[in-house]
Amino acid sequence: MYIAIDFDGTIVEDKYPGIGNLLPHAKEVINVLHSQGHKILIWSCRQGEDEMRAKQFLIRNRIHYDYFNENHHDLKNKYQNDCRKLGADLYIDDKNIFSDGINWLRIYNYFEEGTVR
Repeated sequence: MYIAIDFDGTIVEDKYPGIGNLLPHAKEVINVLHSQGHKILIWSCRQGEDEMRAKQFLIRNRIHYDYFNENHHDLKNKYQNDCRKLGADLYIDDKNIFSDGINWLRIYNYFEEGTVR
């Protein structure tokens, strides 16, 4: 699966333009999903220096991802475009209409229980 994950408020506490603390279990769940072969696309409204700081945070904390604010090359080829919205099978975002807050263990359980395919 292609999994798009928001940065601020989803991976880290929302302290924009600063970078908040890593949310509990975010690193572990993202890295497990990545190791299972899912393509991780991080998305953010950050640009320029703010985007670079977010990327450095992910690298420093050894959070594995494939793309940051960029569509996966397979999807660009498939649809013959590179639109602003990231193409994905699943979006994880703290702004979800049904979200009562990000709970990475609950997200992980959806995958383990086969709820998400």
